[in-house]
Amino acid sequence: MRVSRVGLSVLLMACGGAQANTPVEHAAAEPAPRVRAAPAPVTSAPGAEAEATGESRLAVRGIEGSMSGHDVNQTMERRTSELAACQAHAVPALTGAVVYGIKVDGEGQVNEVTLRSSDLGDRSLERCVAEVIERTPFPRPNGGNARFTWTMTLEPASARAVPEAWEREQIEQVIDKNLSELHEECKIESFARHLGATAYVNKRGRVIAASVTGKSGATDEHLDCVVLALRKWRMPKPKLRFAKVSFPLKEGQRAIAQRRGGKKR
Repeated sequence: MRVSRVGLSVLLMACGGAQANTPVEHAAAEPAPRVRAAPAPVTSAPGAEAEATGESRLAVRGIEGSMSGHDVNQTMERRTSELAACQAHAVPALTGAVVYGIKVDGEGQVNEVTLRSSDLGDRSLERCVAEVIERTPFPRPNGGNARFTWTMTLEPASARAVPEAWEREQIEQVIDKNLSELHEECKIESFARHLGATAYVNKRGRVIAASVTGKSGATDEHLDCVVLALRKWRMPKPKLRFAKVSFPLKEGQRAIAQRRGGKKR
């Protein structure tokens, strides 16, 4: 399935189981966007088991109910235009996968959507897609309420938009300079060890998109604050049009000691 208005290539998979408002800086002219969907093997969610007798008959078997992976994929494929709208203003370099946990009732209505994991790097897009899922009616599951996961994988629409891959070490000085202040500003010290950030950098060294994931006690307000703070960081300038980097938000012991020592003084 292809839609000409989408900025990125999207692969959709089903398995068992407040945003930053800073304008995004990127080139206006990009290749025609496209969306493609494909069936994927279904695996079980925690507390569930997967039953398979061939790809088309894979089922998401929950504690109370089950739904076929085919039905999940087909349902989300029908939302292609809405997913495309989420990507309308996204950075063309976006690449990665985001996994959502979904809970539906016996009628197929969505009760809960959670972000399980993501290395995508765009909190605004991740939230927009979650909102699409929330208003999507699924087929009635067999046996009552069901839980499953759904994965969306994105790729740049052109070779020119493929980001340069950075390691944490390449921005170590930037992290050392800014991380303590981020902890203070966003009040994340108690659970930062569970959080990781992904950011995209343009040719001018500016962070143009970012997201934060990880199991923690962080609220949406905490995560929104972190993304806004990351957008203020000044990074090295990449050799390509864009760069992508992921790094943990946990402070080193030395930085913690220095920050706490500064408070005492």
